[in-house]
Amino acid sequence: GASYATFYTNGTEAKPAPISESDTANIPEGFQTIVYKCADGAYSPTLFVWMFQNKNFDYTGGVDVREVDCGQQAGTTGYGSFKMAFKTPGVYYFLGANCSGYMSGPVLSDEAQIADPFKGNIKSIKIVNGDGFVGGFVVHSDIDFRGECDDAHFEMENVGCSKVNISASSINIFRWNGDVKASGNGVTFYSEPFGKEARTPGAKSGFYNLGFEQISKNIRFGMWSDTPDKIDFSQSYDLIGASSEYRIECPDFGQCPGSIKIQGNYATIFYTGYPNEEGDTDTYYCQVFREDAPNLNGEEFMGEGRDLIWVNVIPIK
Repeated sequence: GASYATFYTNGTEAKPAPISESDTANIPEGFQTIVYKCADGAYSPTLFVWMFQNKNFDYTGGVDVREVDCGQQAGTTGYGSFKMAFKTPGVYYFLGANCSGYMSGPVLSDEAQIADPFKGNIKSIKIVNGDGFVGGFVVHSDIDFRGECDDAHFEMENVGCSKVNISASSINIFRWNGDVKASGNGVTFYSEPFGKEARTPGAKSGFYNLGFEQISKNIRFGMWSDTPDKIDFSQSYDLIGASSEYRIECPDFGQCPGSIKIQGNYATIFYTGYPNEEGDTDTYYCQVFREDAPNLNGEEFMGEGRDLIWVNVIPIK
């Protein structure tokens, strides 16, 4: 059997406790305290306990989520129901600020439509790392990873709680790869689009190779990040013998975001928006690419006269 288990206790005796109870009135009289017991020295994960004010796991009346380690207790008095689950790696949604209130289970991959009641209502997110999972995310206001978005965020320390600044309906989740070289060669940015078969826009296009060495040298908070004007095509124009007109028209990826080729496991995030008079942007739109984008001008996030403002490249597993 497992080297850990949950019990009800009255202080002296213990009775086995279920992983969930829809009505705390069913708990044996006097045994209102849950205790988490583990064998000495054995590995035992932290336990999440959701304590609902209402019966039947109804979160609308309020819920407290506690982390319980071996030997610790959680009182059920005053609550209508509870459920427990082991703390495992993943991304956890919260309906309250500062990672409080009702919490989801672990989410490990993209969700094109976040499930209720979290869709549109996430106030904060906790990333739990472990078992080779180092997590990151970017949230979007619309389903299918469209609409406004919030900055991508990674949790390297396993301690933080991330504030969510928009009403999130979908989410991209990233498994960060600390060994950048193992993710592959990197990302090439082009001034021109390309056909699906070609995988390259041909000899007339400006290009910029962002290799794994440059990514790993300049990685901050899990990502390589820069403004698109720094993705400079001028060196490539010497190689392809571009005309002076074309050099002036398309000096960099910010002016001519044609396409990208991703070699290996990288997520590339493009942020667009409408700069205000101060040159700042209040609202971002973004799109995440994990594979080639043959024609960025055809993508919705580039539409309606928005400027390309920021680029992230993330080594992923």
